[in-house]
Amino acid sequence: GLGTRAGLHVLPFVQQDAVLPLVDAVISHGGAGTAFAAAAQGLPQVILPQAADHFRNADALAERGAALVLKRNPGVDEVHSALCRALESPAARDAAKRLAAEFEGLAPA
Repeated sequence: GLGTRAGLHVLPFVQQDAVLPLVDAVISHGGAGTAFAAAAQGLPQVILPQAADHFRNADALAERGAALVLKRNPGVDEVHSALCRALESPAARDAAKRLAAEFEGLAPA
């Protein structure tokens, strides 16, 4: 990977359907594919929006309590701190699980 810090692995690409069931949280740019796949898995998120729909997706997930949003080019320490908060917050985990249940209710029969 591009880097490792206390169990954090930075990779340029991952096969989401293979890795999401194995992780406790997701850090991403907030693109619809990643943000909503993580939400459907009930994972708390840290989103660093960059462009396009990222800001709208990040704000929507943050309003539901399922994501922390970091804007303006945060440093590694700020991202690490946000990830720790997302992992340690029962409210964030609960919000992510509630959102996953809502996604499940939207799945076609």
